[in-house]
Amino acid sequence: VSTPSTWDGDVCDLLNNTLTSGQYPVAAALRNKPMSLYLRKDRFPKHAFAPFAPTFNAGVMVFDLRLWRLRNYTRVLEKWMRLHVNSPKPLWSGGSQPPLLLTFYQNFEPLPPQWHVRGLGGHKVATNLSDALLLHWNGRHKPWHAPGLNRHLYQPYMAEHCLGALVPWPRSLGEWWVCLVAVGGVATFLKLCCVLAQ
Repeated sequence: VSTPSTWDGDVCDLLNNTLTSGQYPVAAALRNKPMSLYLRKDRFPKHAFAPFAPTFNAGVMVFDLRLWRLRNYTRVLEKWMRLHVNSPKPLWSGGSQPPLLLTFYQNFEPLPPQWHVRGLGGHKVATNLSDALLLHWNGRHKPWHAPGLNRHLYQPYMAEHCLGALVPWPRSLGEWWVCLVAVGGVATFLKLCCVLAQ
């Protein structure tokens, strides 16, 4: 879970109801953007990726660590990172999103939409939030910066979790994972997955 996120659902429900088929190593929030948006066009063959293949937002992901180990995704992810770093020209721009998209290209399960209501830092709320279980402030206008968008949605979480303590005390195993990821960010989480998968 990306740092600028809040959740109302029980994360254990998310963990228990995704990746149950044993087919996919990752469940992630669908994103309606083509792979070509993330990759440098001059670095990949024109037809390397299907033009309308689904992509995902790396801000909210669930991993099957058994499949991660079995299929050695640490090696695949490291391969993409080495290619990028050692390339005379960058393969992509945009942080951790592109190597994850390359590693799990057409190999992920979409998360139920209520587990990723996104865009709250990029535009006003246009969707009904009554069923939302996780709110993600992706975009430039984070609620804790002026002029943050949708601050009224974030304020209750600030009061409950951030006043008087740096990190909220987790009430369940699922909350421990979410706290770990929220505090450490996606990079820390990926490092943890690589360690656990070994």
